[in-house]
Amino acid sequence: MSTVAIFAPGSRAVRVSSPRLVRLVLERGEVCRLSRQAGRLKVLSGTAWIAAQGRDYLLPAEESLALPPARDILLSGIGESPLVVELRA
Repeated sequence: MSTVAIFAPGSRAVRVSSPRLVRLVLERGEVCRLSRQAGRLKVLSGTAWIAAQGRDYLLPAEESLALPPARDILLSGIGESPLVVELRA
Protein backbone atom coordinates (compact mmCIF):
# COMPACT_ATOMS: atom_id res chain seq x y z
CA MET A 1 0.00 0.00 0.00
CA SER A 2 1.28 3.48 -0.78
CA THR A 3 0.58 6.84 0.78
CA VAL A 4 0.98 10.17 -0.96
CA ALA A 5 1.28 13.38 1.05
CA ILE A 6 1.69 16.63 -0.86
CA PHE A 7 3.03 19.71 0.88
CA ALA A 8 1.52 22.56 -1.12
CA PRO A 9 -1.99 23.88 -1.65
CA GLY A 10 -3.58 23.12 -5.00
CA SER A 11 -1.52 20.01 -5.76
CA ARG A 12 -3.07 17.38 -7.98
CA ALA A 13 -2.92 13.61 -7.54
CA VAL A 14 -5.11 11.60 -9.86
CA ARG A 15 -5.69 7.84 -9.73
CA VAL A 16 -5.57 6.57 -13.31
CA SER A 17 -7.45 3.48 -14.55
CA SER A 18 -6.30 1.23 -11.72
CA PRO A 19 -5.75 1.38 -7.96
CA ARG A 20 -2.18 0.31 -8.74
CA LEU A 21 -1.47 3.40 -10.88
CA VAL A 22 -1.39 7.02 -9.68
CA ARG A 23 -0.52 10.09 -11.73
CA LEU A 24 0.92 13.08 -9.86
CA VAL A 25 1.26 16.65 -11.12
CA LEU A 26 3.56 18.86 -9.05
CA GLU A 27 3.92 22.55 -9.75
CA ARG A 28 7.15 24.50 -9.20
CA GLY A 29 8.18 24.44 -5.52
CA GLU A 30 5.90 21.57 -4.48
CA VAL A 31 7.31 18.58 -2.61
CA CYS A 32 5.61 15.22 -2.25
CA ARG A 33 6.37 12.55 0.37
CA LEU A 34 5.74 8.98 -0.75
CA SER A 35 5.59 6.12 1.72
CA ARG A 36 6.01 2.94 -0.29
CA GLN A 37 7.15 -0.63 0.00
CA ALA A 38 8.18 -0.84 -3.64
CA GLY A 39 7.08 0.29 -7.05
CA ARG A 40 8.13 2.11 -10.18
CA LEU A 41 8.06 5.83 -10.89
CA LYS A 42 8.02 7.09 -14.49
CA VAL A 43 8.53 10.75 -15.39
CA LEU A 44 6.04 11.79 -18.07
CA SER A 45 7.18 15.43 -18.28
CA GLY A 46 9.59 17.71 -16.47
CA THR A 47 12.60 16.59 -14.43
CA ALA A 48 12.19 14.78 -11.12
CA TRP A 49 14.35 15.01 -8.00
CA ILE A 50 13.91 11.94 -5.81
CA ALA A 51 15.50 11.41 -2.39
CA ALA A 52 15.39 7.92 -0.86
CA GLN A 53 17.59 6.05 1.59
CA GLY A 54 20.22 8.80 1.67
CA ARG A 55 20.56 8.96 -2.13
CA ASP A 56 19.43 11.59 -4.62
CA TYR A 57 18.20 10.78 -8.13
CA LEU A 58 17.51 13.12 -11.06
CA LEU A 59 15.24 11.72 -13.74
CA PRO A 60 14.36 13.49 -17.00
CA ALA A 61 11.13 12.94 -18.95
CA GLU A 62 10.53 9.39 -20.20
CA GLU A 63 12.94 7.86 -17.66
CA SER A 64 11.81 5.55 -14.86
CA LEU A 65 13.15 4.27 -11.56
CA ALA A 66 12.34 1.21 -9.47
CA LEU A 67 11.75 2.84 -6.09
CA PRO A 68 13.75 1.30 -3.28
CA PRO A 69 11.82 0.00 -0.28
CA ALA A 70 11.96 3.05 1.95
CA ARG A 71 9.85 4.53 4.68
CA ASP A 72 9.84 7.96 3.10
CA ILE A 73 10.70 9.06 -0.40
CA LEU A 74 10.71 12.76 -1.32
CA LEU A 75 9.74 13.86 -4.82
CA SER A 76 9.88 17.30 -6.41
CA GLY A 77 10.29 18.89 -9.82
CA ILE A 78 13.40 20.71 -10.98
CA GLY A 79 13.01 23.73 -13.24
CA GLU A 80 10.08 25.81 -14.43
CA SER A 81 7.88 23.10 -15.97
CA PRO A 82 5.36 21.15 -13.91
CA LEU A 83 6.44 17.64 -13.02
CA VAL A 84 4.11 14.85 -14.14
CA VAL A 85 4.86 11.31 -12.95
CA GLU A 86 3.13 7.96 -12.79
CA LEU A 87 3.55 5.68 -9.79
CA ARG A 88 2.88 2.01 -10.37
CA ALA A 89 2.62 -0.45 -7.48
